[in-house]
Parts: sequence; C-alpha cells; structure tokens
Amino acid sequence: DLLQDLGPDRIIREFAALEPGAAPAPAQPLLPHLIMPAHHDVRESDVVMHRLHGNMAAAAERGPADFAELLLVPGVGARTVRALALVAEVVHGAPCRFSDPGRFSLSHGGKDRHPIP
Repeated sequence: DLLQDLGPDRIIREFAALEPGAAPAPAQPLLPHLIMPAHHDVRESDVVMHRLHGNMAAAAERGPADFAELLLVPGVGARTVRALALVAEVVHGAPCRFSDPGRFSLSHGGKDRHPIP
C-alpha cells in the first residue's frame, strides 16, 4: 500500500532524508521474542540506492499480489527476498529460515535424487 500511495521516487527521497540516530531507543523492546544486539552495523555503503529504487519501481509497476508474482519481478533476487523475510520477522514476528533444503534430504538421496549408500 505504501509503495502504491507514495511511489518509489518519494520513498527514496524520504529514505535519503533520514538522519542517523534521530530516534531515541525505546526503554522496553517492542518485540521481546527477538534477541538482537543493541547496535546493528548497517552503513550507507551497504545500501545501493539506484538498485533499491529500481526494485521498488519494478514492484510498483507490476503490483505483485502474492509471493510467486514477486519472484517474477525483474531485479528481485535471493538477496531481496531474504531482506524482505528479515523485515517480516521483525514486523510480524514470523521466523525465517534460509538453509539448503537439500541438506535434509539425505535419506531420500542428495540433490541429484540418488540414494546415498
């Protein structure tokens, strides 16, 4: 909804206008089920603004209704999906797990589906 209301250009402008450290830390954590360090080292160099803008513009243009449609948006890859899953963990409390499903299929064979002797 926010992407449709504001558009990717305005979201990027608002993001760029944020000052680091402007908001004081809350006295009590809002999500007690999350165990997080007091400081997350995310630097400005970690965010590629033109890529973020491109992903948001492509998503706004296509308007994906579900996860399958989101994966079809050009520019949305594994890193974007992982970032969205981590945000969902913080916002909704839904744990995300990114691991190789092939690791757990050894009793039925490896990734090539051939049983391991």
